[in-house]
Amino acid sequence: MSYEEHYKSLFANLEKEHGQLDEETLTSIIGFSGGGAVSLCTKQEKSVFVSCELSAYQEQKLSSEGLRYEFLSFSGLCETEARSLFTA
Repeated sequence: MSYEEHYKSLFANLEKEHGQLDEETLTSIIGFSGGGAVSLCTKQEKSVFVSCELSAYQEQKLSSEGLRYEFLSFSGLCETEARSLFTA
């Protein structure tokens, strides 16, 4: 499965419930796997932030809800707060 297909499948239910995620992914110069901040997919108009960099790895375990996201927030955070909280 290609990465495009993987993420389309991964986000299908999330997008069905909250609408299509924004086209751009918030990323850092140094990626999460290299010790930098996590990349975030967003629906900024609804304050939805989701990180899923590890979802492509077989070793990642599903959450208790059966999801493959590391972090998922609907809590009304702004981008700066989400980046800070998700990377702490």
